[in-house]
Amino acid sequence: MTCRELIEFLDDYVDGRLSAMERAKFEVHLAICRDCRAYLRSYRDTIGMARSVAVAEEAATKMPEELVRAIMESRKR
Repeated sequence: MTCRELIEFLDDYVDGRLSAMERAKFEVHLAICRDCRAYLRSYRDTIGMARSVAVAEEAATKMPEELVRAIMESRKR
């Protein structure tokens, strides 16, 4: 496996969608290629950060139920 092939299938590798044979090829390449190991770490870190931001944004957009009720009550007046 080449570095380019590894990059082309990196998403499938990370998500566990490769066959056992394909996964073994990836892992052999990763064992001998420091650059691809670094790229994989960076890829996983990026995914983790993106998920953290998405969770934080979702939490920030949820309004407490009490606040929603207070707003609705004030509009009735």
